[in-house]
Amino acid sequence: MIKTFKKAKEFVFSHIPNSNFKFQGSNGFERSRYFMSLIGNPQNNIKIVHVSGTSGKGSTSYFLESLFRYHGFKTGLYTSPHIIDITERIIISGTPIEESIFVDVLNDIVPAIEKMKKSKYQTVTYFEILVGMAFKAFEKMGIDIAIVEVGMGGLLDTTNTIENEDKINVISSIGLDHVEFLGNTLEKIAFQKAGIIKKNNLVIALKQSSEIMKVIEKKSNTENARITKMNPSQIEILSNNQFGSLYNFEGFVNIELTALGGYQIINSALALKAFIEASKFWKFEAENTKVYKALKSVKVPARFDLRQVNGENIIFDGAHNSQKIENFLSSLSEIYPNQKFHFLLGLKKGKEIESIIKPIIKFADSIILTSFFSQYQDIKSFSETPEDLEKILIKENYKNYQIEKNIEKAFELFLKKKGSQKVVTGSLLMISEIYEKIIEN
Repeated sequence: MIKTFKKAKEFVFSHIPNSNFKFQGSNGFERSRYFMSLIGNPQNNIKIVHVSGTSGKGSTSYFLESLFRYHGFKTGLYTSPHIIDITERIIISGTPIEESIFVDVLNDIVPAIEKMKKSKYQTVTYFEILVGMAFKAFEKMGIDIAIVEVGMGGLLDTTNTIENEDKINVISSIGLDHVEFLGNTLEKIAFQKAGIIKKNNLVIALKQSSEIMKVIEKKSNTENARITKMNPSQIEILSNNQFGSLYNFEGFVNIELTALGGYQIINSALALKAFIEASKFWKFEAENTKVYKALKSVKVPARFDLRQVNGENIIFDGAHNSQKIENFLSSLSEIYPNQKFHFLLGLKKGKEIESIIKPIIKFADSIILTSFFSQYQDIKSFSETPEDLEKILIKENYKNYQIEKNIEKAFELFLKKKGSQKVVTGSLLMISEIYEKIIEN
């Protein structure tokens, strides 16, 4: 019996795969399915909105949760990774799960975790435990609707153990990321993302390139799932600045967001489209006043997160792939036109670093390269070395940069920069470390 939250976290972290662990494809997914069966398949006893995509899926999930909660539903939200505390991954009615409930739910599934050790699968992973805990918590606490963000991919993701025919699937923007696992073409990645679509489901997909839409439509047709597309061209943007944005969409006039960034306009509109379709699918009434309040209330952690640190305004954004950095830089230039920025940058290993760094250069007044170590990992080599990032800057003949491997010292150097808006971007795990070690303490 695990008695304290500290011990519960230690137990969960002890199941982080080590550096020798290999992504196991369909075998890994079979392990996930077996584990869920051992805990009673709670995911199939809940109404679920399942959100996949490369960029925007986390933000879209936050907007969706708020829309349902403001309409009186008891909501559950599962997202990853967390920024500061592990309880952020399992949100009940807008609030991270209480530590005591976290411990109780973990104790509920420990027998299944122990049983896994005696099975042919031998172990269960950190991510599988947390997804299982989320499903179990949602069932135990009697939530009405859960919004579940896919971890990686879709088809073989642990969250895809959901089999409900009345499930609603939302597919956000798809781009190249995790190519070593999901494939090196948009079609291959779209195939993985669309893998969440099950028989007779409802699908709401962001309208994007024809090569992507063909894959989503084919999967929807195969599963007899009804698909609705959200076309970004239907959005009329009225304003977008450092105070928020205002837009019209499908009969809703002057929708106000406090979540910054032009990409949040698209994410919120996708969430709104999905919510309206859900109201027809699940037969409840969407109320305009509640829609406006719900969307305005959303603040997404570490996404164009404008914070004051020592009297300085700093923008934090976990733009960790080429698609995200493109969207983020576009928003930066809209909100701060004709300006250059001081960047603090750190990236996780395995990313397409050149496609992230090159777009930053033309916006950079200066760049500090750093590294980080995450509590989730068992190896120190988790982040790209600043020296590897430096190679791209040298190749592009960019000279105004510094290297500081220690993240706390790097942030001190960064704060001393003058004359331009400051931006921290790259890995969400780096931002997590800055929040936890420097800002929150």
